[in-house]
Amino acid sequence: MTFQSNRLSLITCIIIGAAILRILLFNDGIRGSDAYLYAMSAHEIAQGTYNLDILSPYYELRYVLLLPTAICYALFGVNDVSSSLYPLTASLLNIYLIFLLGKRLFNRGTALFAAFLTAIFPLDIMTATLLSPDSILPLLSSLAMLLYVIALTRPDRPSAWQQYLLCGIVIGLAASVRITSFFLFFALLCHCTLTSQESFIRQARIFAIVSIGMALPFLSEAIYAYVQSGDILLRLHRTMDAKESLNALSAPNILSTLMYYPKGMLGFELTGLATHGFTWWFAIGGIVLAWKRHIRHFPLLLTWIGVPLFGYICIALLTPLAIDYRLLSIASPPMLLFSGYCLASLMNRFLRNQNRLLLALLLAGLTAMHAYGAARIGQNIEDDAAPYIAVANLLKEKPCRNIYVHHPRWPLFLKYYLRYNECSKYENIMKYSRKEILRLKNGVVIIHPRYMEADTIGRPLGQKSVLSELVKNPPDNWKKVLSYKGNPSYNNVYMYVIDN
Repeated sequence: MTFQSNRLSLITCIIIGAAILRILLFNDGIRGSDAYLYAMSAHEIAQGTYNLDILSPYYELRYVLLLPTAICYALFGVNDVSSSLYPLTASLLNIYLIFLLGKRLFNRGTALFAAFLTAIFPLDIMTATLLSPDSILPLLSSLAMLLYVIALTRPDRPSAWQQYLLCGIVIGLAASVRITSFFLFFALLCHCTLTSQESFIRQARIFAIVSIGMALPFLSEAIYAYVQSGDILLRLHRTMDAKESLNALSAPNILSTLMYYPKGMLGFELTGLATHGFTWWFAIGGIVLAWKRHIRHFPLLLTWIGVPLFGYICIALLTPLAIDYRLLSIASPPMLLFSGYCLASLMNRFLRNQNRLLLALLLAGLTAMHAYGAARIGQNIEDDAAPYIAVANLLKEKPCRNIYVHHPRWPLFLKYYLRYNECSKYENIMKYSRKEILRLKNGVVIIHPRYMEADTIGRPLGQKSVLSELVKNPPDNWKKVLSYKGNPSYNNVYMYVIDN
């Protein structure tokens, strides 16, 4: 076997191992409020019933997520497996792109270790079978950077301008999934401005072409929105509609916000440790080594990490919704490349000392720890979904009836688990008075204590609802058919059938 074929065999084994690990830690595709919105919109696209006029949240305009998922639904139906095909494919493709970037920016050894770390990265394992922006953004981030690096290292080729344009298109696609992906453009801007040897005119042409590429996905979407709804700025208007909810949240504590991401990245907080493991420690080691050794593309990788991280910290100071360790997924490719460089350097030292066993134990320990972290987060996700699944399994016996709920998540979630059965009718029981509730007939009532005293974004209602009183002393014609004990206890759910 030649050296080249041996390297290809190793990356193939890494990708196969990654696929097995992600299947073993399967996260069921659709979990969490946003994912259920994506599933509903993708189902509507597959069925030809998608209607821009009735869309509410801007999440339903993330076509980079919706269109591939809709194709999966059209081919395989709505289920957890078809919901996971797209993010799983993106996760595995990203491993190979990290390998290609590692070869171009460092060497083959670094490429293999970076690919291995990507395969066992807890955040990537978690989102690989969970439809979300963080399932796709690492792939788009890696692809944009690969196109930029290829164009940067081959500036005299005519195809360089095409690659800059494609780089811009990929960044635009990423920004259409999450607007803060424009941080990638600012990273390229900082790198090209501060370190490039190009003339000012050529730099301006590069920025212009990348900017045109970024605009194309939004221009295409705007044309579609105008044709379908008459509103060319539909995305902007839907985004502004969310402003009221953002303003209603309390301002974050400045000190805790500034420390939030560093604590999680370095494992000083349990959720951050489960999400990132110790990968950022290796990344710091790689950054120090690359700086000392004057690695050519060190400034590019540093801005690729630094700009998004700085941007998210600044945004988090404005709104608590920007505080989430998963948001760093866009910066995970350079972090994993630096980590791979650190591990490759350690490997070279171990090989000189003939201590390969210690290296094998290190990699096995990292794999076990990262898999455990991903499994723990996956269990939390499953615990939150379990009440909805328990109710849906019971409703499948007789889905065609009135279903009275007291929180907007329930219709959204149940529609997915009932595979968008059109005969179920959902009503908000909170719009009825006590007397009207007592007169309800022929339906089921779902009580979820978690949301009885709070609104959609978790703000306390400030007063006891009529429903909470009725739960303590249910009417005679309410027959309890389900008493689900959730984990934790706020996931307890009760279901009543209303007799005639």
